[in-house]
Amino acid sequence: MKNEKPNTNIPKLRYHKATKQHYCVLNGRAIYFGNPETCDTLAEYHKTIAEWFANGKQPNTSPSDVTINEMLARFWVHAEEYYRDANGNQTKELGCFRLSLRPFCELYGHTKAVEFGPRSLKTVRHKMVEMNWCRNTINKSISRIKHVFKWSVAEEIIPGSVYHTLMAVAGLKLGRSDARESEPVKPVSQEYVDAIEPFVNRQVWSIIQLQLLTAARPSEILNMRPCDIDRSAKIWVYCPADHKTAHHGYKRQIYIGPKGQHILQPFINNLRNRQLLP
Repeated sequence: MKNEKPNTNIPKLRYHKATKQHYCVLNGRAIYFGNPETCDTLAEYHKTIAEWFANGKQPNTSPSDVTINEMLARFWVHAEEYYRDANGNQTKELGCFRLSLRPFCELYGHTKAVEFGPRSLKTVRHKMVEMNWCRNTINKSISRIKHVFKWSVAEEIIPGSVYHTLMAVAGLKLGRSDARESEPVKPVSQEYVDAIEPFVNRQVWSIIQLQLLTAARPSEILNMRPCDIDRSAKIWVYCPADHKTAHHGYKRQIYIGPKGQHILQPFINNLRNRQLLP
């Protein structure tokens, strides 16, 4: 399959004979630049096209006219590119935003963004309570909605006062709301973990044991490479090439003691015998 080239077609500058003006069409809407004899239409055209690309191919409308749907459309273009891991794959956060924004869009999609205030945000929150979402999920969803407004202010899509007023809405407190509480996530009893040993192969059981000994995430164990493990000291240090908080600039270090080393050593020896290690 051939790689598809991105669509970089630039809307053409046209001439409207009836009004004797230059114009172009952006998102189905005609943008006029005035009479070429009295205005610098070419400069205005290039400026408009540059702003259109910068806004995710959305017209540069007045902040007072931007609707919630328009604001979300611009944010989504940004989110699809921003929320990616080191390999360029979209992260789960994009799905969390999609879920959080759904009731918000259903209730206020056609409302102007400048008219959305704390009471409106509380209405969205009440809608989430009626949908039987738990309190923690509701608080995270409301925070994501606030983030959309924060991003929109930074992009000069809406005035900063809109986001500032929404910050006055606090999260729901334990025992002080109608939202249900989620059940706490507890660790699995060790006897249940031990019970599956006869039903899994040696590799899978080693992965399970390493997770118990190191508290590493499943993806970190699955992506472990000998070159990422510093074995120069008594305690080995595993530094994953990619991890959940890598985009924050944090360095992840996972310490592997004697028991973990005993589990890993046969696999490292097998790799060395296959000349995959120096």
